Amino acid sequence: MARFLPEDYANQELSLTIELTHPAMAEVFYTPPADELEMLNVVEEDESHYKIHVATFHAQYDCISVYPIITLFHHPQYLEPKYNKVREIVVPVEDANIPDSSDEVEEKLRALPSGFVKDIRYGLGLTKEFRFIIDAYSGAIQPPIPELSGHLFRFKPDTISGIN
Repeated sequence: MARFLPEDYANQELSLTIELTHPAMAEVFYTPPADELEMLNVVEEDESHYKIHVATFHAQYDCISVYPIITLFHHPQYLEPKYNKVREIVVPVEDANIPDSSDEVEEKLRALPSGFVKDIRYGLGLTKEFRFIIDAYSGAIQPPIPELSGHLFRFKPDTISGIN
């Protein structure tokens, strides 16, 4: 994947928290780096407000839900949803087992099909080449590929293979 972020982003340690919400389900939260929080004038007590839900691993259903947010610090909508109408994208995967560490989360996200942003530093979601799917839904044109329900975008296993 091409990198358009500042060079120090690539080496920056991700601050991820994994919370088991069920024996077969875990939610992953991202907290921005301390230097970014400092620039936002966040005091230590307020840091929990910046803990952002970015993914859920559903081991029982073999899928990962990603929650697209903007994680590029200088973007005007920093830490806000990336898309107007889509808040969650559910992707069937072969290995949705509960990750034990940040490294394992990153490894499992790299296994998402092509067409997906797989690096939290970019904000999870669809790549620009597939943004038309989100745009079609946002414009109330129902695309034939995913199931749509409110702010949820669910790809079916047979349609994922078509975008690889």
